[in-house]
Amino acid sequence: MYITADEITNNYFERFKTIKVLDPRYNKEKTWQVVGVDPYYGDGIIQVFLDEYFENSIADAVAAEKPAETGKENPVDETAAYIDGPTEVQQYSKAYYEIHNAKEGHWYLKWKDKEQDLKSSLKIIPLNISIGELGTFTLIYRI
Repeated sequence: MYITADEITNNYFERFKTIKVLDPRYNKEKTWQVVGVDPYYGDGIIQVFLDEYFENSIADAVAAEKPAETGKENPVDETAAYIDGPTEVQQYSKAYYEIHNAKEGHWYLKWKDKEQDLKSSLKIIPLNISIGELGTFTLIYRI
C-alpha cells in the first residue's frame, strides 16, 4: 500500500500495528497487520506492507468478560504486616518497598544464603539494584 508521507503517517505506521481497511467488494472493513514500512520509497510516499490479520472474536469476547486484573499475584491480608513493592526488578535499577501494619523493626536483605542488615527502620526503603547477576533475593522486615 502506498501512502502520502507526512508527520502523522510516518509516526502512525509501525510493525505489528493492526489497521482496518474498507474492502470495496464487500463494503466491509477488514483487519490487516503492518509487517513492514519503507519510509524512503519515494519523494513524499511511504510504502506499507500488510498481511492478513485474523480476528478471533471468541477470544475477544472471553477477554472482555474477564475482570480487570489488579496486577497483584497473591491476595494480601490487609490487617497483617506485609511488604508492598515490585516482585521483579531489573539489573541496575532502583526499587522502593514499604512495610504496612508494623510499628518498629529493621530491614534485612538475604541473597545467596547471606543476610545483610540494611540499617534502616524507615517505613519505605529504596533499594539500588547494582548487582549485574541474575538471581533472587529476599527482603525481610524484622520486628
